[in-house]
Amino acid sequence: MLTRLRALPGVTSVGATSNVLFPSEMCKVPFLIEGRPAEPPGQRPFLPSGEATPDYFRTMGIPLLRGRVFTAADTEENAPANIIINETMAKRYWSNEDPIGKRLKFDDPNFKSPWFTIIGVAGDVRQEGLEMPPGLIAYSPSGGYWSDDLVVHSKSDPRTLIGAVREQIRSVDPNLAIDNVNVVSDLLSRRESQRRFNALLLGAFAFVALLLAAVGIYGTVCYWVKQRTSEFGIRMALGANQKNILRLVISGGMRFIFAGLAIGIAGALAASRLIASLLFGVTAYDPATFAAIAALLSLVALAACWIPARRAMRIDPIVALHYE
Repeated sequence: MLTRLRALPGVTSVGATSNVLFPSEMCKVPFLIEGRPAEPPGQRPFLPSGEATPDYFRTMGIPLLRGRVFTAADTEENAPANIIINETMAKRYWSNEDPIGKRLKFDDPNFKSPWFTIIGVAGDVRQEGLEMPPGLIAYSPSGGYWSDDLVVHSKSDPRTLIGAVREQIRSVDPNLAIDNVNVVSDLLSRRESQRRFNALLLGAFAFVALLLAAVGIYGTVCYWVKQRTSEFGIRMALGANQKNILRLVISGGMRFIFAGLAIGIAGALAASRLIASLLFGVTAYDPATFAAIAALLSLVALAACWIPARRAMRIDPIVALHYE
C-alpha cells in the first residue's frame, strides 16, 4: 500500500504510524534508563510511544535534530532494537551529554522489553494542543504492518488526492474500512477555531478601546486648547511663533499620555497573568509586545494632539484677546 501511494502524482512522501497522531491513544509505559537507578514506584514517568515508518518524520515535517532516522534495515524482524526520542526527553534526561547511543527499556510486566538504543533525536510535536508544552515521546521503527494511520505529503492541494488514495487502498483490499480522512491543516484549524475566535474577539475589543482612547485624547486636548485660547493669543502677541505654540500643545498633551502609558503598562503587567492560558509561543510579559503597543498608543495620541495643535497655531492674537 505504501508503495502504491508513493507512485501517485504529486506525492512527495508517505509514512505510517500507530496512534502517534493521537496521543490519547498512545501506549504509555514507565521506562528505565541504563546505568541509572530506578525511581520509586509511583514516581516513574510514563513514556508515550508509538511505531513510525522510516519516511514518517519527513512526511510530517518533524525535523531530525541529532543522529539519524529509521531505515528499512531497522524494520526487519531480527534488527537491533532502536528508538528515536523527542527533544524534550533529550533535554530532560541528557541535558549535558549526547543521548545518541544511550539505552532505555520499558518497565512493563506484561511483556519483556528489550534495551532500545537511541539513534536519533526528533523535534518536539505539540500533540496535546499548541498551548500545551510538549511532553515525552518515543518512536520505534515499523514497516507499516501494525500502523493505524497513513500520512501522505503532497506538493499540490492534498484534497485532490483523497479520491486517488482511497482507490489505491481499495485496490489492495476492497474490504478495508477507510475512516477519518483529514487534511492536517484542517485538523489544526478545527482544533484551534475556538482559540482563534477568542483572539479575534479580544482583538476587536482592543481595537475599539484604542479608538475610544484616541477619541478621548482628541476631545480632551481640544478642550484644553480652547481653555487656553487667550493664553496662546497673549503668547503670540508677545512674540511666540507658530512653532512655539505647536511645541507647547504637543508637549503638554504628550506629557499626560506618557504618564497614562506608565500607569497602563503597570496595570497590564499585573493583569497579564489572567490571559496567560490563552497564549502560546509568547509569554504574558513579552517585552516586544509591550513596546509595540506603547509605541502604537503614542502614535495614536500624537495624531490626536496634532489636529488641535494645528488649530492653536492659527489663532489670531486679536481674536484671542477679544475672547478674553
